[in-house]
Amino acid sequence: AASSLSTRNRLAPVLIFDQIYGGDFYNASLGGYTGLQLKYFVPAKFLFGLGGVLVSPNRGLFVFTPIALLGFYGLVRGSLRSLRERDPLLPLFTLAVAAHLLAVAAYREWGGGWTFGPRYLVCVLPVLGLAAAEAWSSLSSAGKRLTAAALVWSVLVQLNGNFCYPASNWNGRAGGQIERQAWNPFRFELWEDFRAWLAQDRLAAPF
Repeated sequence: AASSLSTRNRLAPVLIFDQIYGGDFYNASLGGYTGLQLKYFVPAKFLFGLGGVLVSPNRGLFVFTPIALLGFYGLVRGSLRSLRERDPLLPLFTLAVAAHLLAVAAYREWGGGWTFGPRYLVCVLPVLGLAAAEAWSSLSSAGKRLTAAALVWSVLVQLNGNFCYPASNWNGRAGGQIERQAWNPFRFELWEDFRAWLAQDRLAAPF
């Protein structure tokens, strides 16, 4: 009871501010996004969004950062081992990543707007990185070679993002249909940005 009272006391200033702003404090302070956020979730298009954030040519995590595949493998492998050892850490990490992935996939604008790569999955990369490092020793020699190739590609993509993006103005040319164009293999952003960057006379593309 004391803990509940303490929580209510800490929340009191927030509730007061919300009333001062007509119950719209957060919505007003964040540019109107909070009032619309629930409308942006479309569970019926979950599979379309899930594929988009994972494998679409222009927003897919496994296209921009294929080393993340090892991270997912490491999460599953490590979670199964942790459950046998009654260690909850990795299973909880796995649940958190899965929940975040489900939420992003159900989001109407899963493409992340004017951005480079799978913007909304950046926050799970540290967890995937730790899981990938843990899983490395379990790979065969062929698996390690494939993983090394995936790592090289992942680094090259980040160099593309640092120096070449947004040279081709891919987001602008998407015409407000970023989620649809994210699936278009004939408008491969990495390649288009690279070609446009080559035609420039500067090291990094200007924003």
